[in-house]
Amino acid sequence: ATETWLLERESDNNLIIGLCYGFKDKTQPVPDSVFVNVFLNGKVEATAVKTWYKIIVTGYTENDAAQKLLADYFKTLPLQYLGVFGTTFHAASFAAHYGKPETKKTTLLVHTLRTVNDIPLPFGHLEKATLVDLELIARWTGNFENDVAHLPVKTHEELVEYVKPRIEQGLYFKWIYRNEPVSIAAIVRKTKNTAVIGIVYTPDAMRGKGFASGCVYRL
Repeated sequence: ATETWLLERESDNNLIIGLCYGFKDKTQPVPDSVFVNVFLNGKVEATAVKTWYKIIVTGYTENDAAQKLLADYFKTLPLQYLGVFGTTFHAASFAAHYGKPETKKTTLLVHTLRTVNDIPLPFGHLEKATLVDLELIARWTGNFENDVAHLPVKTHEELVEYVKPRIEQGLYFKWIYRNEPVSIAAIVRKTKNTAVIGIVYTPDAMRGKGFASGCVYRL
């Protein structure tokens, strides 16, 4: 029932759906994680998921009472959080009811890609990354997160731990020019009908040549 409800707005809910689809064993509990619904008249009114340091909230109506129920529930759990992520109303409402001071606020947009523009491509070609690229991909992923001020900051060991299984699953890609990788992109999560491309990164010295555009275009 929750999946059907979330898929009504598949792009908006790509983070929650993608996290759930990404679990290796969907029949087993995930340690220190939470997936909870608020119901109204027998139907899902709001959903919240916590798998890492941030709580993700969503809903289709501006129901402040539903967000209060979610916030009150999370306050009863012996878990640590670094923030809340969600559409503007739901994140703000949840944060207000949770009652912690705001230290940083970031506004993001969700873009849905329906067609790919016909653009001139740079020299080179796209390849799947392999474990031979592990150290490079981990370092460039860290550089990407630094560029976009992603928090919390990962250690090199955490970056390797994050990148390795995703390379093994065939989710990281590289643009090759003159036999060298010059840009990367990754499928960061999948939903039922779509995928999300992210971690698009080109080192400073290689920028302005269209390598990232070619990488994303082919992917």
